[in-house]
Amino acid sequence: MTTIQISPEALADLQGIQRYVQNDLENDLTAADTIKGIIDRIHELESSPEAGALSSSTALAENIYRYLPCDDYTVFYRYEDDTVYIVRVMYCIADNIV
Repeated sequence: MTTIQISPEALADLQGIQRYVQNDLENDLTAADTIKGIIDRIHELESSPEAGALSSSTALAENIYRYLPCDDYTVFYRYEDDTVYIVRVMYCIADNIV
């Protein structure tokens, strides 16, 4: 079974996303739904760890990073030895950065 490890940076990204939606957009329900949606997508990697596309960016591809779009956010991760390492979660449209 594939395990998932979330880096401190990715955890900080998720906390920042939640704070932004709660405070700047003043919408607690949307904040909770956004984080739940991202976490649900991350958990999909347990059964399909190679679901995310490989990056076409030279800098990212050299380190075998994959990306998984989640609405307006993108999860960047590596998959090795039956472990998915969540590296970052960023606000971006995947087509524009990878």
